[in-house]
Amino acid sequence: MIGENTRVPKVFISYAQENSAHCREVRRLCELLRENGVDAWIDEYDTHVRQDWVDWMARQVQRSDYVLVIASPAYRALSDGDLSAEVYRGIRTEWKLIKERVHADGDDGLVSVLPVLLPGRSIGEIPALLQPHSASRVAVAKLTRDGVDDLLRMLTGRPVHPAPPLGARLPPSPEHRATVTVPVPTWPRRAWLPAVAGLVTFVAGLLLATTPDVRVPGLVAVGAGLALQVHGFRARPRADDRSVLALRARALLEEIVTTESRTLQRLLGDTGDPQPADVRFLPSLVRWRPDNTTATAGSLSTISRYYQDLDPERLLNPGRTRRGQDGPRHPAGAGLGGRLPRHRP
Repeated sequence: MIGENTRVPKVFISYAQENSAHCREVRRLCELLRENGVDAWIDEYDTHVRQDWVDWMARQVQRSDYVLVIASPAYRALSDGDLSAEVYRGIRTEWKLIKERVHADGDDGLVSVLPVLLPGRSIGEIPALLQPHSASRVAVAKLTRDGVDDLLRMLTGRPVHPAPPLGARLPPSPEHRATVTVPVPTWPRRAWLPAVAGLVTFVAGLLLATTPDVRVPGLVAVGAGLALQVHGFRARPRADDRSVLALRARALLEEIVTTESRTLQRLLGDTGDPQPADVRFLPSLVRWRPDNTTATAGSLSTISRYYQDLDPERLLNPGRTRRGQDGPRHPAGAGLGGRLPRHRP
């Protein structure tokens, strides 16, 4: 894909030699491009030696990063087939090579073959193959440094207003934040059965204690009922009980798996890439150990250190690079100037 890079872009300028004034304008355009760091080339730079011009045209069209088609009435007429085959033979062959590049390169051909309007030219003079009305074109208002600024920025991939970097994503609202629902553990039979029996015995003992004849057995029943209730209360599930911890760990594990799945789907949706880059989560439910024991693994500190030591990863969506070749650079009348700044101050 053509875009901003560190190497000098190589540009070939294709034009119809209609008259001397038009040729002077094309030559001035080429000089402006070279003065501003673009390796632009025209046929007049190679007229001092004998050339096979068909081979020369093929090399220029195929090896240049960009081909500038200078719009003019003659260029539009020959591209439409309205001129005799006896005139403009050279530019006719050149246009055939340009058409082949546009067709073969697809989207890159649309980007790399640019129609250019010099001062006083109209959109109707652009060849129809280059989509004068439905695709971008470059208009040079004046043959000055400021007049070719838009063309320079398109050739070097340096927009006037570059897109700012993306900021932080908006956090979820409080009502949509992930919450872990921990199931309430039920009392086992060894806890609730003594507690219920103790309550019944306690109530019965109170009733018997109010009767003088059976006061002593009633007080004994009250004590037994209290003892049963204490035993049942102590047998209830506690926060550090293994069954409670297992329930909480399983609920947390399910929430992590769900959250990881949603996050992965969102990331893949943002990048448009069906395959992530090393995004894996392999959960396993391990036995819990308190940190104050002599165990060396499996504690909460171990889990915490594992997540703290993870290296942050990023999803990558590598793009494809554009196929191109560097043609030989020959000295021209004007040396290459400085590179265009990234954006206007």
